[in-house]
Amino acid sequence: MTLRTLFFSLVLAVLPGIGSTATHQNTNLALSARATASESLLPDMTPEKANDGDIKTRWSGIPGHNSGVWFELRWPTSVKVAEVVVRQYDRYSEEWDLETWNSEKNEWVVQGHFGEKGKRLSLVVIAKFKPVKTDAVRIANITNGPSFNEVEVYSDINTYPPKLAVASDLQGNYIGVLTDAFGSAPIARTKVTFSGRTLTGPWSESTESDDSGLCSCCGSQWSIHNSRSPGLSVWPDSAQRRPETCRP
Repeated sequence: MTLRTLFFSLVLAVLPGIGSTATHQNTNLALSARATASESLLPDMTPEKANDGDIKTRWSGIPGHNSGVWFELRWPTSVKVAEVVVRQYDRYSEEWDLETWNSEKNEWVVQGHFGEKGKRLSLVVIAKFKPVKTDAVRIANITNGPSFNEVEVYSDINTYPPKLAVASDLQGNYIGVLTDAFGSAPIARTKVTFSGRTLTGPWSESTESDDSGLCSCCGSQWSIHNSRSPGLSVWPDSAQRRPETCRP
């Protein structure tokens, strides 16, 4: 019986439009915006505490207020916005809308609804959408008492790309969990392709993450593809021989 020793010193391959962390090229636009809100719980929990670049400070709304609660960032001139990251102090909030201001039509445009009644949002919520020019972003219709450490805004949709954790056994069976960049929430129903090269030539197999972000197969190169964002690949240091069998 021959044991196959698998090496997993992984290297992230940065593809066009992808970065593993917020870089200098991906400036946090929120730092230059003026923050306002519908309310504040305490004098030291005011809106500007949620865009001061300090993860230890926070803005908090009033618990029990479930109507008309909002947090807003506004710039003196229009900026391009494609991604908004909300870092919560705790998982208090259940729902909110992410809106951008349309100055031509003089109205708020909903870019996405997050959460559902009775279920608390993830500790970090990432909103990605088609880039828009706007001079204001609003988190509106917040329920169940919000508390935000930081609200970050970027013009690049992939400032924080997905995170993939991978493990395998000695037979070459692989299992992975796909989450957002913070490991805060799973990414469900996303195509994952395993591919690599063996002594007999190249191979690939595709699967899809389930509702918990889990996916399983076998291979030596991972390539993540999400219809809403470009791909991300992870390679081991050396190619491995593909096992003769692969468990789904």
